[in-house]
Amino acid sequence: MDLAFSRRPRIATVGRALPHALHQWIFRPYRRTDTARRIRDQVTLTEYRTSLRHDITSSLFFSGYEDVTSRKVPTECGLSIVLFNVLIHTFDDALDSNQSRVDVPSFHEILQMPLVAEAWRAFTIALTDTPRSNEILRYIESVFEDNFDRYRDLIRNARNSRDFSTACEIVHYDSGTVLLMIYHIMRMFCGHPLSNQCAKEFYMMGMAGKYCDDIADLREDFGTNSPNLFLALASENPKELSELQGRLEQQQEVNCFWLSRNCPLTYGAYFNYATEHYNLIESPKLRLAVDAHLLLILSRHRYVRNRLPA
Repeated sequence: MDLAFSRRPRIATVGRALPHALHQWIFRPYRRTDTARRIRDQVTLTEYRTSLRHDITSSLFFSGYEDVTSRKVPTECGLSIVLFNVLIHTFDDALDSNQSRVDVPSFHEILQMPLVAEAWRAFTIALTDTPRSNEILRYIESVFEDNFDRYRDLIRNARNSRDFSTACEIVHYDSGTVLLMIYHIMRMFCGHPLSNQCAKEFYMMGMAGKYCDDIADLREDFGTNSPNLFLALASENPKELSELQGRLEQQQEVNCFWLSRNCPLTYGAYFNYATEHYNLIESPKLRLAVDAHLLLILSRHRYVRNRLPA
């Protein structure tokens, strides 16, 4: 895994991911099913109506799923995965906007907030294309009910002190477990048997992707005092943390080149953790999903203006 993402792997990733992107941009297969047409006027969420990134991501997920399991995923499943991603995005936004409250709302309270309720309703409609919709909804509700209170408490604790083990547990919930849920939604939608290997690779895909996110979101997370894996790991080295905090407080650019020079111990350990998760993804097509995610981050954040030396 190349967090610096030098030119050659970047070009290779574009070449491999471009067919997925073009297919979604031109044909929009997940949005042309009968169910998609039925809900078109009912979903006002900007995350769904103005972006195809979840469609492209879902296409990459399907390709990896089929690679690992040798089982096909029908086009009709695409809409449910797109809308589940929209639901998670909307849910996270609602949770973030209520974190300052003394009484952070429960899972069911957040689910009743207008935008989240709309995303949930659209997702349930998308599931009408499978006879296993009730099974899927029970599964999702059980995961949230079993894990949300712990996740909410971890987020609150992480705002008071940066601890790497706490940050890792947060990522387990909001990234690894979410991608694992996507695997199970796909599997149950299709009526496929459990594949432990595929489940593990989807989980690791979520974990590896979060390491990409957090190194790109350093400035934003520092400014909002949000949990961040790199900041938490840097807290174990006071000298490097002080150097990093000073840079961020001055709102100066922080990229991989700067981190490797000024926080070498933290950067080296962080790179090793990210690589460990990435290397547990055996499917080249699921690895492509992580690589494409990193490429998208680069295009948004441009945090590697200076390449690391080979």
